[in-house]
Amino acid sequence: LTTLTGHTAPVNGAAFSPDGKRIVTASEDATARVWDADSGLLLATLSGGIGVVYDAAFSPDGDRIVTASNDGTTRVWDADIGHPLAILSGHAGRMSDAAFSPDGKRLVTAGEDATARVWNTEAGTLLATLAGHTLWVYAASFSPDGKRIVTASADKTARVWDAEIGHLLTTLTGHTGRVNDAAFSPDGKLIVTASADKTARLYIADLHGLLDWAKQQLPADGGSNRVSRSEHDGLANHSQRADTE
Repeated sequence: LTTLTGHTAPVNGAAFSPDGKRIVTASEDATARVWDADSGLLLATLSGGIGVVYDAAFSPDGDRIVTASNDGTTRVWDADIGHPLAILSGHAGRMSDAAFSPDGKRLVTAGEDATARVWNTEAGTLLATLAGHTLWVYAASFSPDGKRIVTASADKTARVWDAEIGHLLTTLTGHTGRVNDAAFSPDGKLIVTASADKTARLYIADLHGLLDWAKQQLPADGGSNRVSRSEHDGLANHSQRADTE
């Protein structure tokens, strides 16, 4: 349909605006660019000492863009005119991912320093540091209700955190290679991970949710039947391993 040309180095990421009318791209040419999705016309260039841009994404309302760069900063931009609104610094090393919360009031960032961090987007202040991974955190994202965050790391695990206080809720193990990405399902009940071990895995995001799911399998007439052993084993296989610390 359309080819978006203009970057002078590899493009690392691309994302649609919530209304689907614009696209933002992240490039190793030290820019992010905003394009008209229908015509391919360049609308704005986000530049200015930001280094290699690994990721870029729109806010839920489409008014802002966040970029993650190799200079250790995350920047928030006006999506219409490309003007910088905030610079979030604190990570030690390169940035790999940044994502808005569902309400757009917070950001989560992920970096080479083995942490993810939660920020207030309006004040630009650090709210929580998610520390526990032992190697680079490649990806981080909020649950649909904004209450949890999932992170993916080179340490072969994904981890689930309380988004408000940064407390570790669950460590998801089982991969034999680095975990490149992780995301919640639209209902927040499942997490899918992608790994260098050539597999993707599906986990139950919340052990309380596992119990609720099991209860729903009981007969509606209140009979004495219980979830069978085979069904229980199926649940265990479905969730892979979710080690709660």
